[in-house]
Amino acid sequence: MLAWLCCFPLVTQAQTVAKMQMVDSLILHFKWRTADTILDELLENDLSDAEEAKVLMYKARVHEKADRLDKATAFGLKALEKASELNLPDVVAGTHITLSLIQENIGEYQRSSEHLDEAEQLLFDNRLERQYAHYYVRRSSLMRVSSKNPDSLAIAMELAELANQYATKYKQPWHLADSYLLLSALTYKSNINTSMAHRHAAIRIFMHEEDYISAGYMYTGMANVYCFLDSMELAFAYYDSGATVHLLEKDLPYGFYALKADLFRRVGEYDSAFANLKKEQIAYQSHLEEQKRVEVAELNAVSEAEKKQAALESQLELNERQKRLLVQATAFSIIAFIVLVIVFVLYRKLKARNQQIDQQAKELETALQKQQVLLAEVQHRVKNNLQVIIGLLDLQLDAAEGKSIEEVTRESQRRIESMAFLHDKIYLSDELDKVNLQSYLDDIAKLMESSYSTIDFPVKIEVSSDISSLSIDKAIPLGLITVELLINSFKHAFREGQEAHIQILTKVLSEGSYSSKFIYSDNGKGFEGELKGNGLGMEIIRGLVGQLHGIVSFEGSNGYEATILF
Repeated sequence: MLAWLCCFPLVTQAQTVAKMQMVDSLILHFKWRTADTILDELLENDLSDAEEAKVLMYKARVHEKADRLDKATAFGLKALEKASELNLPDVVAGTHITLSLIQENIGEYQRSSEHLDEAEQLLFDNRLERQYAHYYVRRSSLMRVSSKNPDSLAIAMELAELANQYATKYKQPWHLADSYLLLSALTYKSNINTSMAHRHAAIRIFMHEEDYISAGYMYTGMANVYCFLDSMELAFAYYDSGATVHLLEKDLPYGFYALKADLFRRVGEYDSAFANLKKEQIAYQSHLEEQKRVEVAELNAVSEAEKKQAALESQLELNERQKRLLVQATAFSIIAFIVLVIVFVLYRKLKARNQQIDQQAKELETALQKQQVLLAEVQHRVKNNLQVIIGLLDLQLDAAEGKSIEEVTRESQRRIESMAFLHDKIYLSDELDKVNLQSYLDDIAKLMESSYSTIDFPVKIEVSSDISSLSIDKAIPLGLITVELLINSFKHAFREGQEAHIQILTKVLSEGSYSSKFIYSDNGKGFEGELKGNGLGMEIIRGLVGQLHGIVSFEGSNGYEATILF
């Protein structure tokens, strides 16, 4: 017994799949009403999301065939939304094709084309060949009704032929009949015999599938064509065939009597024409009464459904009210517990936050005290640097004999600006007692290049520092030494037209009495023997090296080179 119950869902699922396949076949074979009945049964079952999306697509098709375009559109849009969410390309594409036909029927050709564009992308990307015939039929039909361009009509003909091929390949009578009707319409003006042959082929399909109403309408359509061509004998013959076939399934609609009345009028049999017009009036009145009866039945069905829905909603509301009371009691207990937990957590966080704020306040106070000490130190150093500048100017004044005022001023300006660069670095740095040596020496090099280097006399200065930072006490004398060496090179080192190159290096020493090494070199003339110059520049350099507590040596055999250990 238990095993049988376990298998029951599988049987139900298998039945659902079988019914879905049956609906697909019924629609392809023109059995719209039977298909609609099965679809309604399926909607009452517990379907998967994918099955429901496909059922909605089929519902859109059967409503479109019954000319209930508003319902067809509603079902189509639901199917499109659900299938898109589930990523079902076959259902999305099929639904777009159905919505395209609806838009074509109401004259919205642009929107119809947009739906077909969406379908085309999905069909050919996913190679959904079984739907090619349906797509080609709709694209051909849309081009036929929306364009009179001969080229477009030629393309519509090719598409109808493709639809015919795929419908034949996959044995799809619905699309095959539609393709023949399209070919008939497209060849009507160019070759009436070919057009009638295509229409005959469509009629054979309708007769084979026992769709006598469609076959009857096709015959009367041919009767109209031959009436227009004034072939009245053929017109009467095709009309009689159409009426006979239609009566196999249903009474003749009023339009049949109107056509026969027109045929009799064309051959001068006015009594017969009048008799058929009277039949047309009776049939039309019967049609209106039937239409009213259907509308009343639909309203009654809606009313009954609304009553059932109201009773169901009342019971659901009662159940929901009881459930709410239980949920509210449970929720109150849970909320009270959660509030207590949140209050405890917030208290712990607030306590931790206060401790963090206290710690940050202490750190800020310590940092402020440190900054105040450093600022006082910087002010002291600025005062000392001003004394250095005064001393340099005194030395420059003593050694100014033979130099122009411009030259003396420029050299003094470069020395002072090198110290100004240093203070810029200090004030922009997080540390007031150290300076980035690479950046500092780069700024000095650019300053000297802008002062001495020209288009006719370009000088390339390369700076490389392995020492990341240096104290202010050492950076000031080192910067001034660099200025003096650069002034010396620019003024004395290079021959006219020479490609000038200067290199400034600083390195960290791991052994010996000194921790740092400064090397300055140029590719100028150099000097022979021992350097014995006692000029202002040399005097400044030696004095500044003394401030570094370092030693300096010079080499002139291959350009000029000064090495300072400090």
